[in-house]
Amino acid sequence: MFLHRPFISLFALAAAGLLSFSNAAASVSGPVDCNGNGIDDEIDVSTGLSEDCQNDGVPDECQIDDPVVYRYDSGALVPVSNGDGTVLLLNRFLVTGSFPFIGGVAYEGLQVPAGTTVNAGIWTDPNQDGRPGDATLLAFASAELVPGGTGRISFEQGIQPGGDGTSFFVGIWFDDVSDWSIGFDPGTLARQGWVSSFPGGSIDAEDSGPFENAGTLCSGCNGDLAIRALGCGQAYCATDVDIDDDGTPDGCELDCNGNQIPDDFELATGLATDCDASGLLDVCEILADCDADGVLDVCAALPGSGLFANVWDGTREFEGGIDLTAVVTQVNFERDAGEELIPGLVEDYSVEMFGGLTPVATGPTRFFYSGDDRLDVYIDNRRIDNNGGQSLDFVAGRTVGVRIRFSQGTGNARILIEWELPDGTRQDVPASAYSIAVDRDDNGELDICEFGDCNGNGLSDDYDIAIGIGDCNGDGVPDRCQ
Repeated sequence: MFLHRPFISLFALAAAGLLSFSNAAASVSGPVDCNGNGIDDEIDVSTGLSEDCQNDGVPDECQIDDPVVYRYDSGALVPVSNGDGTVLLLNRFLVTGSFPFIGGVAYEGLQVPAGTTVNAGIWTDPNQDGRPGDATLLAFASAELVPGGTGRISFEQGIQPGGDGTSFFVGIWFDDVSDWSIGFDPGTLARQGWVSSFPGGSIDAEDSGPFENAGTLCSGCNGDLAIRALGCGQAYCATDVDIDDDGTPDGCELDCNGNQIPDDFELATGLATDCDASGLLDVCEILADCDADGVLDVCAALPGSGLFANVWDGTREFEGGIDLTAVVTQVNFERDAGEELIPGLVEDYSVEMFGGLTPVATGPTRFFYSGDDRLDVYIDNRRIDNNGGQSLDFVAGRTVGVRIRFSQGTGNARILIEWELPDGTRQDVPASAYSIAVDRDDNGELDICEFGDCNGNGLSDDYDIAIGIGDCNGDGVPDRCQ
């Protein structure tokens, strides 16, 4: 056995399923100084020297203090399993006097079906023989989590199984699970892992068995399970986490989607979006996606959101069914410079991109573009010259419809679209000018949802008619759709 500090990476912690407390040993009594500042915790909290966001009388800094990890595994892990059923997996450790409080259980390489309740516990070893036949459950906690591989489950407070050198067990169990596996390090020599399994039913964690050495989980295996005890020098360490390292336990921070990761951390690291700057994650807001393209309407109409793309893979002629869709955030690209229009597309493909283009200046604007192999650009359903031969009268901030058709055979691939602004400045059309959809009346509803897009050209039917597409019977539907 060896001790390791710190515990685990931030992103590994993000995968953890924390933690519903179910049982704990006797609580700590009398004056406690968990942060070691020479002042009782009660005074720390009552005088404001320490924050206590959970109002549980424990200074926050104690609960997010990193634990030391009791572990055997140190090499590459392999998955082990004994099939379907109900399983209890244990590792045996010896108390290290400097870290006698066990705040929870960590694991790696665990694969279970989504929604499985995983239980974690700590047991005594009454006769100190290292075998769990007489083990007594001291505390446990439970968490329902999706398969993530790596995680931790914390107890309500640290449990002290005994003095320096005392033998104890930590482990995890789950009932009636199919196709499970756990990480196993076949290179260790400690051989302190144990397994008890049944075809089905529920385990009584206080009276389990019989047990076999965990090496029986794979043919000819010796080694140990990737199940670890989280050891602390004080009773509350590791009972919460602080993924974003802001000093506040994550359990006190806003987590609208319930994934145990603070919302502000998800936004800061790009794990989630807030395209309307409302302060709430987009996934937590009741927002419309009227065209069912997977992009929220409020986001699709924002300049800089990109262009929606239909892709025909294997043909340069836009023929057959659409093979995939994507959002293109960078239209101009040069393959020889290591750039891609859509990752994975190399040759023999065609792409039609459409959405909005928001001018940055008012006045006559000209376009210049070139493509390798073929490129056509349409503004409000009118194909524009590629050499600046047309002057379009734009109003700054008033979005127009844009459609870009690009096809590629073999060799180099390139798109370059520029505009000449009213002041004569010629520059690449910036990615910030493109939007996935158009909302001309700025009423919050995308035009193609409000008025339809029967011909699938990316422009609403009412706008098609306004720019000259026929509607001879005046029913609001372009003739070509009837």
